[in-house]
Amino acid sequence: MTKDRYIDMYVEMWSIPLEIVGTLKRYTGENGPTILSPKDKRRMFANEFIEDEQMVVSNWLENQKTLIISDILRGRGKFAAEWILVILKANKNSLWTLKPMNIEVNHFR
Repeated sequence: MTKDRYIDMYVEMWSIPLEIVGTLKRYTGENGPTILSPKDKRRMFANEFIEDEQMVVSNWLENQKTLIISDILRGRGKFAAEWILVILKANKNSLWTLKPMNIEVNHFR
């Protein structure tokens, strides 16, 4: 795993609460599973967490989804994308257009 993929890199960026950090680290495999028979010995799947952990992470993701989607699609800083290429490929024909990033980020809200 590369350094830029560690959960700690996103804690400040996305204001991840400490109660969620440990759960996300077990999900990504940064920390090992804490159950006896995980499906994968390197990490835990979302359905392997207790219901409270699932609910807390799910609620937090729902509340932060616009910020996360924006960071993934647009990025931050002086190289942040302002436009996105949208392609419709149907059968052998395809259509494309450039759309403002703000409109497309709102599509995923």
